[in-house]
Amino acid sequence: MTLERLIEEARTRNGTHAESLRAARERMVNTNKRLASHFTAQEVTPALLAKTCSL
Repeated sequence: MTLERLIEEARTRNGTHAESLRAARERMVNTNKRLASHFTAQEVTPALLAKTCSL
């Protein structure tokens, strides 16, 4: 398989540069939403500190 053919197959698979950027942005939005929910679940609130810190 030649280098030119590999490049052409990658272009066909990934689409145009604009399509590739759009897909990457969509993946990043999904990742950010997922991480935001994880951070919210792990948030340290004053109520949580009051429960766990009894010094």
